Amino acid sequence: MSDELPLGWATALVGDVAEVRLGRQRSPDRHSGPNMRKYVRAANVTWDGFRVDDVNEMDFTPSEFEIFRLREGDILLGEASGSAAEVGKSAIWTGEVPECCFQNTLIRVRAPIALVPYLHHHFVHDARSGRFAKASRGIGIHHLGREAIQEWEVNLPPLPEQRRIVDKLDDLRARSRKAREALREVPALLDKLKQSVLASAFRGDLTAEWRAAHPDVEPASVLLDRIRAERRKRWEEANPRKKYVEPEPVDADGLPELPEGWCWSTLGEAFEVFVGATPSRQEPSFWGGTVPWVSSGEVAFCRIKATRECITERGLRHTSTSVHPPGTVLIGMIGEGRTRGQVAILDIAACNNQNSAAIRVDRSGVRPEFLYRYMESQYERSRSLGSGNNQPALNKSRVQAMFVPLAPLAEQREVVAVLEDTFSAWSGLSATRASAASMIDSLDQSILAKAFRGELVPQDPNDEPAEVLLARIKAEAGDAQPTRGRGRPPNKASR
Repeated sequence: MSDELPLGWATALVGDVAEVRLGRQRSPDRHSGPNMRKYVRAANVTWDGFRVDDVNEMDFTPSEFEIFRLREGDILLGEASGSAAEVGKSAIWTGEVPECCFQNTLIRVRAPIALVPYLHHHFVHDARSGRFAKASRGIGIHHLGREAIQEWEVNLPPLPEQRRIVDKLDDLRARSRKAREALREVPALLDKLKQSVLASAFRGDLTAEWRAAHPDVEPASVLLDRIRAERRKRWEEANPRKKYVEPEPVDADGLPELPEGWCWSTLGEAFEVFVGATPSRQEPSFWGGTVPWVSSGEVAFCRIKATRECITERGLRHTSTSVHPPGTVLIGMIGEGRTRGQVAILDIAACNNQNSAAIRVDRSGVRPEFLYRYMESQYERSRSLGSGNNQPALNKSRVQAMFVPLAPLAEQREVVAVLEDTFSAWSGLSATRASAASMIDSLDQSILAKAFRGELVPQDPNDEPAEVLLARIKAEAGDAQPTRGRGRPPNKASR
């Protein structure tokens, strides 16, 4: 720490003012026994206190229990972490679990209760600023060690100033916490607003004025008739000896009312739907080629410009997947987490695996973005159509049966343009949110740094100097050694 300290301050070692102890080591022979006690470990310590929903137990002898038992006001620091940014993370124990001990992934600092809040803030600063990380040792896992904390230097102001610093830091920290909570709510609020805008778009509300100004556009029913006729023609040319079966028209009873010129269809009536496949992983010649192959995890409300994997032409020939043109809309049918029901648009020609369905839009004339945005608005409903106990899934027939509103082609372009303009205006909000969160972190660090340089609250020359406080702590501990604190001596007014 700096030798340039404010009037009345002193630099002390943590061992000068507190008992420092490493927790008890876990061992297989202590997993059970006659004296089982709960204990906390590094995983239980967060930046905002203790998380005690998964506190473990091990056997402590009565004498060990007395040594490792926690009491209110103990400061616990993470002794080791795989992340340098987490080493030394600390919290004050406030009796969250009765009769609790601590493991050797934690270091306990037991100081006079009056010093605890200030020391804790000091440790937070040392961790957040990277001082603990810099002092840690080890490869992969960063260790602080008991000795390092015992010899750790802290800048101590007079006790009344410590209280003023803590009060100010607590107030500013509460404000920062509120700001962070507000920022955390932004994505959910934006998503809710986005869903509202999408719903409005496919009720025709966003283009009501445009529709009134363009009464003579070709209605969507004519578009649908043309799609049906062209699909029949293609089918009959490919199957000259078979009879074509016309798809049943949509029964609109029970479906939301659409604007004039719009009509309801199903995905299977308006578009061709294909389910992909995965070439055998046991055949190396099927993989590492030049044909883009989309896995289910890549269908995630996005435009797909490249794929993580490619298959070979041979792999393509030996499986039932097909290469689909740009503009094809994919919908996830099965997958971990929230994958099912998510959609994507191909910006490249690519094939897909069996966990997604490819909706070929290119032969219909329908705008791919129009269908994509509608499917995005129906995400939760699409998910609800899945069946199965362990992992609910969609299938080709369920995808084909999904209803979709069709607007006149000219109005589709207008809907897409309005939505893209709206969402483009929001695109910077996520970056702004991330920047604001980063600014709060930087501000917190700046405030902590000022606090421990003596620049956050005013000094009072009448406060008892920190060196007197250190001497008293030494005397109360029965230690005859002189204090190791150092600092500027108080002026006459403070004596």
